[in-house]
Amino acid sequence: RRWNPGGWRGKGRGERRREGPGASSAGELLEMGGETLFFDYKCQFNRQENDEIVLCCDWCPREFKKPLLVVGSSDGTLNLFHDEGERHETEIKRKDARGEPHPPTCCAWGPAPHYLLATGWHDGAVSLWNVAMEEKSKLLKEEKTVHSTSICLVKWSPNGDRLVTADQDGFVGVWKPDERGRLVSICKHRKGRNAVTHVAFRTQDTRSPAGLGGAEAPNFYFAGEDGIVYLAGDDPSRCKEVLKMEGPDGVPSGTAVLMYHAEKDTLIGINDHLIMTRAQGPDDAGHTNVLATAKLSARAEDRMLALWAAPGLLVTSSSERLGRFWN
Repeated sequence: RRWNPGGWRGKGRGERRREGPGASSAGELLEMGGETLFFDYKCQFNRQENDEIVLCCDWCPREFKKPLLVVGSSDGTLNLFHDEGERHETEIKRKDARGEPHPPTCCAWGPAPHYLLATGWHDGAVSLWNVAMEEKSKLLKEEKTVHSTSICLVKWSPNGDRLVTADQDGFVGVWKPDERGRLVSICKHRKGRNAVTHVAFRTQDTRSPAGLGGAEAPNFYFAGEDGIVYLAGDDPSRCKEVLKMEGPDGVPSGTAVLMYHAEKDTLIGINDHLIMTRAQGPDDAGHTNVLATAKLSARAEDRMLALWAAPGLLVTSSSERLGRFWN
């Protein structure tokens, strides 16, 4: 489930309209309750059978006449839809030498100025597409030099100058698009053999330039099934462990949520045992300060989701019929 970049379209019962993806404050967020009507539209797939599974989706941040959604499914296709379910004629399909489909596992649309669509595939390939509305979409590059197993995530830095990819074997790739938008591999990291499932860019690093190692792009945290959080960047030698999110009695616990609070330069993590940790760092000396921990009230087997509802206001949700707001 993803918001489109322009928020929602149309006006609610109270004639209020938000032009952004989130409220500007907690007060405004709470005032929206009961004032907006939502309508669901079914995406019209061009297929004969209905047994394909939707694996990933993302909204394009570019301003077209209508919002644009990409949807990847298990039949190896990427389809484009407008916000009312209307299917665009563009379809991206990828097959192997035997004609068997390769399912996409994750996708992420990059920011301006290129608005490139990055896609990770089941066979470890990472592809970059230039999706144009007035002409045929073009494959800029496809890479299989970094990953050989299924891609778990693809994530762009906020300004689009880095792309981070990760796979099931614990490899993390750092890429940079060149002037033509083609991917160039910068480096790769590996700190374990477990799948890496979460990445969060540290956009407001409080350390001195010397502590950053002269990095051009913001460093990023990554974590996965072992619950260990690392801080990495363009230099593999500077990748280091900064936090270990453990369960009761110190047992390993996988990562369920990994978020970055830019205003406070703090990291928020929730593990599979539903223990939330708020930490800051590392500083110039390499120390990470754990600010607070809390046990969430939910069942441990439930899937935990989280997003920023407003600056500094985090909302978490599991299978409970409620959302929990955290300041």
